[in-house]
Amino acid sequence: MILRVKRPYLLILIENKMKLIFIGLLMLPIFVFGQNEQMLSYKNAVDTLFFTDKTKALELSDKGLKIAISEQDTFHTTYFLDQSGELNRFAGNYDLAINQLDRCLTLKAGWKDLKDLSLTYNNLGKTYAQKGNYEAAIFNFIEALNLMQIDSNLIGQAFYLNNIGAVYDLQHNYFKALEYYQQSLRIKEELQDSLGIAASCTNIGITYHNLEKFDLAVKFNQRAYSIFSKYDQPTRTARSLANTGNSYLSMEDFEKASFYLKEALSLESQIEEELLIITLNNNLASLYLSLDMPDSADYYNKKSYALSRKANSLQGLASASKVQSQIYEMKGDLKSALQEERFFTQYNDSLINEANIYAVAEMESKYELAQKEKKIQQKNFEIQKQKLQQEKEASLKKFYFSLSLLLIIVFILILVKYRQKKRVNDLLTIQNNIIQNKNENLERIKNQLKSELEDKTEILDKVFTSNKSQELPPEILSLSKREMEVLASLASGKTDQEIADSLFISKSTTKTHLRRIYSKLLVNGRSEAVSIAHKYKLLGDQNV
Repeated sequence: MILRVKRPYLLILIENKMKLIFIGLLMLPIFVFGQNEQMLSYKNAVDTLFFTDKTKALELSDKGLKIAISEQDTFHTTYFLDQSGELNRFAGNYDLAINQLDRCLTLKAGWKDLKDLSLTYNNLGKTYAQKGNYEAAIFNFIEALNLMQIDSNLIGQAFYLNNIGAVYDLQHNYFKALEYYQQSLRIKEELQDSLGIAASCTNIGITYHNLEKFDLAVKFNQRAYSIFSKYDQPTRTARSLANTGNSYLSMEDFEKASFYLKEALSLESQIEEELLIITLNNNLASLYLSLDMPDSADYYNKKSYALSRKANSLQGLASASKVQSQIYEMKGDLKSALQEERFFTQYNDSLINEANIYAVAEMESKYELAQKEKKIQQKNFEIQKQKLQQEKEASLKKFYFSLSLLLIIVFILILVKYRQKKRVNDLLTIQNNIIQNKNENLERIKNQLKSELEDKTEILDKVFTSNKSQELPPEILSLSKREMEVLASLASGKTDQEIADSLFISKSTTKTHLRRIYSKLLVNGRSEAVSIAHKYKLLGDQNV
């Protein structure tokens, strides 16, 4: 029998662990190599699918992102964050896109490749712009612009200046948009970037059109056309022609508008954008409506209608139905015109509420997810049922409390209404009393004025030395009874003291009356006042 020496347990454990570590070290290169290969495969697939299948590209980008994070590979993590953020923007997942791009910027702190860093700011700016947060969009575009200025990259500067202008354009701040578009154009002219110049001219032309400066809009659109046509750019060429025609249409120069719109439509077979062809047909229909040619308008508008249905373009359908309604109205078919107007309203409402449709779809998907979670949590149903019962009782208590509170509020409102009504009645009573008092005061003043008039008539009878039928000027008639007496005494040649004695007043009071007489008669002194009195024979008798 062979006796075996037992090895200590601790030694065996250490040996086993060492074996595991050794095997792990042997497998590690294989594992890492496989992970890197898979990540690079995702990267290549995302690059390929980005412009053809964005949904699949986003799915692969998210998978590549997980591997890059697990490998602590900053370069590929930032790549996938950039791509996922941009693809989520296309998908309408703006909050997720913003979160990913912000994470990307955090990882790129101190990044030496300024161009690559600026592209992340650019993607973030585009996302904020589509979300409607224009201030944040402009901030990020300006950050990208600053990086390009530090890097002395003129192409990048022109690009971001154009993007800032586009955001102001979205806000209808056309003067500010024009400022940035023109800065971008100057850089492109310096670089002799022909296609870039044409693109900037197109933006500037559209902005001038929105500002109703149609002559300038035509100038820049024609410059864009001259460049695009040389470089075999049929879609852009057609757009420049269409924009020029649209400006002439706004200026009611129908001959030139027709020429440019038809020139644009002649490139129809080469135009890549269906919406542009739809718009061209619709604009030609509007043109012929302005020329009172409903049949020609009908021809082009029906083409616009058919293309809009094929492309399922709500914007095209809305425009076509609006023009079709005007065509029927011009032809006297008011019933059909009304029907088309109804179609226009439906299409326009659908266009306006398109964003709400997407919101509803998102809510429905969330509801389905909630239903699934509910099935998973079915085991806790009894506990939840009890909890719901308690919540129901609490809700009933809240309901009765709210109902009681509502009744109290209604009672208070009725009471307040009653008091307001009573207050109004009291105010009306007070107002009637005030009106009555005013009427009584007016009657008293009327009687007083009548009495003064009689007194003044009596004075006039005394101071006239001849026929009283002559008409007195308003200056004299404005004199009071006492002032008339003083003037009569003055005209009789009396001194101030004699006038005072005859009228039983003080000399200072006499002088006050004289100053008022001079002011009312617009004279400078005694002699002119006496002259007026003689002129109208207000000499009066000495006993006045």
